[in-house]
Amino acid sequence: PYFLQLCRYVERNPLRARMVCKAEQWRWSSLWRREKGSEQQKKLLSLWPEDMPEDYLEYVNMHEPDEELKEIRYSVNRGKPYGGDSWVKRMIKKFDLESTVRNPWRPKKGS
Repeated sequence: PYFLQLCRYVERNPLRARMVCKAEQWRWSSLWRREKGSEQQKKLLSLWPEDMPEDYLEYVNMHEPDEELKEIRYSVNRGKPYGGDSWVKRMIKKFDLESTVRNPWRPKKGS
């Protein structure tokens, strides 16, 4: 579900910012292109690694849980991969991202 959660996070931005009433109304988004764009515009979008659920529009327009939003924002702000624990560990090792999971604060004196 992590891929869909991240897509929802990105495609809900205009809705979360109260610029539109529904996410697909933001004309400059990938969601608008996917739903209402021309065939030429749709060709500019990358293929998804999984099938889009039939209820994806409903899912995107549904308020995401606060904890999910908090976790995604933490990952984005830290540059840390977002996903399941074992996948995150593999990506951290593969791309040398150990600094993204370390405590960002300096250790206390005497520690």
